[in-house]
Amino acid sequence: MRSTVLTAVLVVLAVGASGCDRLRGLPDGQPRACTLIGCENALTFQLTDVDLRAGVTYDVEVCVDDSCTRADVVVPPAGDGAPVGARVGQLYVDPESDQIQRLGQLGLEGDLSGVHEVSLEVRDEAGELLVATRGETGFERSEPNGEGCPPVCWAATVEV
Repeated sequence: MRSTVLTAVLVVLAVGASGCDRLRGLPDGQPRACTLIGCENALTFQLTDVDLRAGVTYDVEVCVDDSCTRADVVVPPAGDGAPVGARVGQLYVDPESDQIQRLGQLGLEGDLSGVHEVSLEVRDEAGELLVATRGETGFERSEPNGEGCPPVCWAATVEV
């Protein structure tokens, strides 16, 4: 009984000392401290032939397999050294790095390993097609709090 109480006290102290506030079981039954670092699933399209600009509205559609997200993303004008970029729902347009991202659940649940069909279509305010691409990509798994600790996130970057 005394060793069980001592072990419990040491675990609580170790968790408190490390700044962790959640425990998960290890395969051998021992507790594991998990931090609370968050992450978000992301599919990033790195545009190489299109120069995105601030002060423009883009009609963006991103699909992962059969799950598509479409929105008009209004990128504010640049000014006062503030970061330029805009997010509408799951879509983010970054003219400084010429990237378009779909963030969040990506329309898929659970394990995103394997190959997935992805597509991007971008039009400017006048309706001119700037980008239309379709291809396949794999997502990389990330566990920012360590193996066995949530969350698990997936990310992929596609050069266009």
